[in-house]
Amino acid sequence: PGVSCFPVSPSRTPSMRIAGLPVDKHDQLDVILDIKGNPSEEDLAFINDPKAEKYVQNFGPKTKKPMKDLFPEAEPDALDLLEQLLIFNPYYRITAKEALRHKYFMSIRDKKLEKEGTEIIKLLSDQYANDDLRGLAQMIVTKIKTEQAGN
Repeated sequence: PGVSCFPVSPSRTPSMRIAGLPVDKHDQLDVILDIKGNPSEEDLAFINDPKAEKYVQNFGPKTKKPMKDLFPEAEPDALDLLEQLLIFNPYYRITAKEALRHKYFMSIRDKKLEKEGTEIIKLLSDQYANDDLRGLAQMIVTKIKTEQAGN
């Protein structure tokens, strides 16, 4: 799998530049695109930052690979879940709640033990406007370094 995911967890040893940004050849997005192929224009429509869109479009041509070829022993339900989890556009991607209710998990679910959270989780990204990705990335890097220094 990928070893980094720019800009959230940038590579410590970037080996190339995509759209002028330092990334590793095993960037998580690159690994996903190697499997899923390049996103369509419709898939890219949710991106509202031209730099981010250019970044995604500059990974080079990628052709979708059938999940069955990559995981020949996997059950059809597992392949279906994986396909739904790796949909590029978050508006079309399966949610965590939907994923946990997927047919793949039916044999191990115990609805009596399930408890749904009631609190809203505040993400770091909620503190930044969409146009301040550099500020968000810097805050994440600083937080990671601070936490690593404490361990």
